[in-house]
Amino acid sequence: MEKKTLYLHIGRHKTGTSSLQQFLSQNSKLLAKHGVLYPETGRQVFDHGPHIAHHDLSRTLKHGDEAALKSLKSDLSAELADYTAFVLSSEDFQNLDDFKKLRYVFEDYHIHVVCYLREYLSYLLSSFAQRIHYTSDVFNIAAYIKREDIPLRQFMQSWTQFADQVDFRLYERSQLKDQDIVADFLDVFDLSKLAKTSTVYESNPSLSGNLLGLKMFMNLTGQSDLIPYQVWAEATKLDPSFKGKLHVDDESAFKMRSAVPYNSVLRAEFPKVSEASFEGGSKLFDLERWDDDMALIASLPNFKLANFFRMSNFGGFLNQANLSVDPFQFEGLDENAIGRTEILDKIRENRLKLAAKSSREAALAAKSAYVRAEEGFRRSQKELDQVREATKKIRARLKNQTEKAENANSALQTTKAELTDLADKLKIQDKNAAKLLANLETERATKLELQKKLKTQTNQAGTINTTLQSTKADLSKLVGKLKTKDENTAKLRESLENERTSKLELQEKLKTQTKQAGDINSKLKVAKADLADLAAKLKTQ
Repeated sequence: MEKKTLYLHIGRHKTGTSSLQQFLSQNSKLLAKHGVLYPETGRQVFDHGPHIAHHDLSRTLKHGDEAALKSLKSDLSAELADYTAFVLSSEDFQNLDDFKKLRYVFEDYHIHVVCYLREYLSYLLSSFAQRIHYTSDVFNIAAYIKREDIPLRQFMQSWTQFADQVDFRLYERSQLKDQDIVADFLDVFDLSKLAKTSTVYESNPSLSGNLLGLKMFMNLTGQSDLIPYQVWAEATKLDPSFKGKLHVDDESAFKMRSAVPYNSVLRAEFPKVSEASFEGGSKLFDLERWDDDMALIASLPNFKLANFFRMSNFGGFLNQANLSVDPFQFEGLDENAIGRTEILDKIRENRLKLAAKSSREAALAAKSAYVRAEEGFRRSQKELDQVREATKKIRARLKNQTEKAENANSALQTTKAELTDLADKLKIQDKNAAKLLANLETERATKLELQKKLKTQTNQAGTINTTLQSTKADLSKLVGKLKTKDENTAKLRESLENERTSKLELQEKLKTQTKQAGDINSKLKVAKADLADLAAKLKTQ
């Protein structure tokens, strides 16, 4: 029996994974019609439906016990009963280091791994921006490079040895089918034509420029949770410099690329890998634009921070932290990078010095205030007696006002009840008004239709009237002819009567003649009979 095929999409991060997963999730029914299932198993379920990616499944494979793995295997088997191919997608799969669990769950399937790889510096900067965006971490780029080791050769070898089939693809627009990540991925199972059936919007933009600088600032000062992740993504629409490429000068870019073998390994698989320039990217902590950019960001409802992030405050932050405004400018990768702990220590040290100075000044001010307080106390004692007397009067007034307030509150409750009734009546009137408005619109439409019909009938009436005038003239002519015919008819009738009279006279004459002829015929018969007798007698003789 031929095994079912699992297409395991493992990322990597920042290679269009969110857009691809959004397409697969939105078009899961369409894919199922073409024989490829995008399972709901392993996708966290929310009120609006399952998550777009199989992150839950990945977590189960990494941390789940034997019972959890058995349950996952059973659930997947049930959902896949009617399909021969299915897709699982999560960039978290790339971090799996125990393939035994993965093999156990999918031992009955042909595993086809699909992985997109990106040029080193492009991947590193995008990953750096996402790390700052997603977390409360703070790094400059030099520190991040040292922390983020990317053993690409080992990564590719591990997945190649594990899977039945591995498809490494270059995430570079010019190398993608139709220059589109969705079409390129669907091409794995000959369904790239489906990429045109849905529009996928950028769902995970990379922060850049001063927007990313602001996020670093909030991470550093412990305020990263003030603004939700999606709000930062929404802010990227405010200005082109807030998303996309970060600025790195070409010399630094060359040093970064040369320090690791990543691109060499990548070129062994994809000879046409291009190393783009980041010289024209958006600068992190662009001080010339900082105030304007902060004002622009503060225009969003969730960013009411314009006054807090003014230039003066930010400059003080940089001085205390001893942090370069351009974290990409460094002599080499071995330079010691300022990390989060060192920066916070410097800030705390400066705050302690300021606090000690403030304490000495506060002590002197307190002594002076004590002297003034002694003098004030004597004056206050007399004023206190006056205040006590005034307080008694105020309490009496307050008692009276309290009673009035209670009465007013009672009246207010009554008024609220009346207002509630009025509100209910108003709702009913609103509904009635809506119905009347709907009827009015219907009547208006009917009126317009009738006006159109009336106009048509008026035009027809004009045509009919013209025809009627012509018909009247024809009738007048016909009437004249009819009169002439009537006169002729009268003459004909007179002639006919004469003819009838003549006919009757002729009929009488004919009748008389017929009678006479009958008599003659009778006599003729008698004469014939006599002649016959005579003939007989003559014959006898």
